[in-house]
Amino acid sequence: CLQACLDCLKMRVLLLGSTGFVGQHVLDTLLQRAQHDVWCLVRTRTRTDGSTLLGGQVMKGPLTDRVHFIMGDIESEGDLRAAIQVSSCNCVINLAGVYAWWLPDPSLFHRVNTNGVRNLLQAVSAFGNQVEQLVHISTVLAYGRPTGRGLSEATAFDEDCMPGPTTSLYAASKQAGDALVRAALASRHIAGCICYLACCIGADHKLLDPKRDVMRISELISGQLPAKIASDTVFTYVYVRDAAEAIVRASERRHQRGNFEVSAAVGAAAATHMAVDGSVGRGSAAWSSSCLLVGEGRLATSEYYNLIASVSGTPRPTREVPAWLAVLGSGMLTMCATYVTGRQPTAPLDLVRTATSGTLLFDASRSTARLGMKYTPIRVAFAEAIDFITEATTGSNSVASQAEEREGLIEQERT
Repeated sequence: CLQACLDCLKMRVLLLGSTGFVGQHVLDTLLQRAQHDVWCLVRTRTRTDGSTLLGGQVMKGPLTDRVHFIMGDIESEGDLRAAIQVSSCNCVINLAGVYAWWLPDPSLFHRVNTNGVRNLLQAVSAFGNQVEQLVHISTVLAYGRPTGRGLSEATAFDEDCMPGPTTSLYAASKQAGDALVRAALASRHIAGCICYLACCIGADHKLLDPKRDVMRISELISGQLPAKIASDTVFTYVYVRDAAEAIVRASERRHQRGNFEVSAAVGAAAATHMAVDGSVGRGSAAWSSSCLLVGEGRLATSEYYNLIASVSGTPRPTREVPAWLAVLGSGMLTMCATYVTGRQPTAPLDLVRTATSGTLLFDASRSTARLGMKYTPIRVAFAEAIDFITEATTGSNSVASQAEEREGLIEQERT
């Protein structure tokens, strides 16, 4: 009887973006569930020794019969169709994307984050009802700033609000891809949901690369960040393992209980708000039923600096650069990088513009209840990230004991 129940709940998951920071944790979480089989669409080749390189890390040991790797790229609809056919998946989780504050070739944002989503939707639609659930992963930066919302706790936006203006090429390209998914969900061609993640924190190999460390944590730990900006701005953070758990729970909920289905009436209502570009206008009833906001660890930028300083022992920056000067300087640096050097600027304009655009708060209580989430204190996530950087850069043997001591203190805070 138990085995019959497990078979009923079993998913065959096609996972896109399994080599990324969040994607690796989603893969781990899926495999921790005994009943799910996973196919990962990857661009890196499996090694001859049986290990697989994922996001700079080697997955050691023999690959079990529950995880498989398929060569392919989200920029190719043909690759996606082949992956769906080979895997016979009934669930697709899309974490594929390009996340950066500046690129030498900015067209990559649109090619992957927007056109890649279009390719995926077309590939999924080609297989009719085989794919029962599409879980598309986005970011609160792509949600933008709904009009008059998000600047304070009293005006925090929720799932009933429609996305607003964005502040970066990355966020704009993600928002355009999200709009395509919303249109597909509202038309009932595809069932599923969109998970909007807060800023994910935890151990990540990108933290060791100054060109890819968008959080600048390594520079803060080493004391190389000379000044701070937008100290009063508040953003929301989430432990990466919690984000992965929320994504997997979102993929399981409809499979178990029929949630996130958009009714015909709701789909018709949403269709009346569709724009030519596929975006959904304000007031769409379909929006909140397919949207999940993930994360609740709010920190002002000054608290962000203080937290890293208290955990790492490195003094925080004391000088504050005015927002107008930061935007002006970053604009000049970015223009020079784009048209002269071709190298990433120290402070990309999109990063500074996002940081200085003001507080961005959302209320995830509804999604938290729907998913049954209990979020880890955000200090745990920062401690893990700092321990990872410290161990990698200094080889300190005391890191583990320090982490264990902090975990005990944090557990007391949690209880």
